[in-house]
This record gives sequence, structure tokens and C-alpha cells, in this order.
Amino acid sequence: MTKIITPLILLLSLLYSNSQVGTSYTPLWGEPGIEGYVVQKEDGRFLVVSSEAQNFSARGGTEEFYDAIWFRGMSEQVSLGEKVQVWYSHVLESYPGQSSAEKLNMLPRISPSGAVMSEAEAVRQALASDKLKEHRVPVVKSVDYDEGHQVWRVLFLVGEISGKQELTIEVKDRK
Repeated sequence: MTKIITPLILLLSLLYSNSQVGTSYTPLWGEPGIEGYVVQKEDGRFLVVSSEAQNFSARGGTEEFYDAIWFRGMSEQVSLGEKVQVWYSHVLESYPGQSSAEKLNMLPRISPSGAVMSEAEAVRQALASDKLKEHRVPVVKSVDYDEGHQVWRVLFLVGEISGKQELTIEVKDRK
């Protein structure tokens, strides 16, 4: 009997550990799993890219990594350009990752004094620029409003994970 049980336990533990490859876990309570801008929407899902870099160089990774995750669920609640917080349980670790949104918090829209558009509207218009068409995962690094010139400046980081370049897109402040 022991000859059967021992291999069976070993087999089950191997199967369980293999089922966890390519995923990570983020608890559904406390801090959100990701905070960033919605930069794409398609087929009932939305892509959130963090504006804050993580440094993985101590573990042999890249020094400046920006988390990006495609989420299923709740896509009808978000618009391009919105800054959001998303909680999720598991994520497939491709780049961008893939997960299901368990909880969503849309951060307040920012409308500086004198601006007609909100920050989200400016980011949405900048995302529609032809300059971004070839970039899959643009990082919204900063969004600034110049009241004197009535223009929004959206600074993106674009390119591959290991070699991002800055790209500033100006959006005129009007409806």
C-alpha cells in the first residue's frame, strides 16, 4: 500500500506545483494590485499600465519596469485615459499580464483651474495620436497642464521593456 501512496502523493504535488507556473497571487484586500492609466480597450477587456517604475535589478532583472495587465470584467465601467486602481487575485505573467478585475476604483478626475478638459480626456486624446500607433504598451509618465498656452503635455515612455524612450504629446485644451 505504501508503494502506491508515496508515488501518488509525489505525482499530485508535482501536478499542483506545475499548475502554479506562470501565475502570481495578489490578495484581494489592502493595497490594489496595480494603479495606473487605462491605455487600451478591446474585446471586453482593458489594459492598465502603471506610471510608477519597479526596480528588479537586485534580482537580475531590469532597473525600470512598468507593470501592465490586461483585465477582463468591468471594462464597461472604465474609459481610455482614466487613472484607476485594480484588485485581482491571479495574473498570467506574460507581458502585459492577463487577469480578471475583482475590484475597481476609478481615481477622481483632475481638472486644473482654467482647464476645459480633464486629465483623463487629455490622456485619451494623446493616446489617439498617430505617434503612439506602433507602441503596444505606452506608459503615461506624467500629465501637465500649461494654463498660459492652454495645452496639456502628456509624457509617455514607449519602446521595449529594456529600452524605453520619452515621447511628449501636446493636446490643445478644448471640447
